[in-house]
Amino acid sequence: MLPVATSQSVLVPDPYMPVRIRAQARASASIRPSRKEIILRWSLRSVAFAAAIVVGIYMGEKLSYQPSVVTDQHIISEYSNYLGESGIGERWQTVTLVNEGVSK
Repeated sequence: MLPVATSQSVLVPDPYMPVRIRAQARASASIRPSRKEIILRWSLRSVAFAAAIVVGIYMGEKLSYQPSVVTDQHIISEYSNYLGESGIGERWQTVTLVNEGVSK
């Protein structure tokens, strides 16, 4: 029969855990990613970051014209509307034209 875990169970120290962690750190330090892998990772991170900023701009632009109090449900519905509809390029152009008009 397996022991039943209770909320009062006591943690048992593992004296070999630091040794295993050091060995794992040494093993992972000896494996170096290639230059192509590093460039690919940074490129993907940059694209994901830029996409997050663009989605944030779209959502913020739409939500900024809402006179009522914005709830989490409203934000989620607006987010899904933007991702589900076509014409993101047109919206981006509209946002830039509105921003240019405000800055003048």
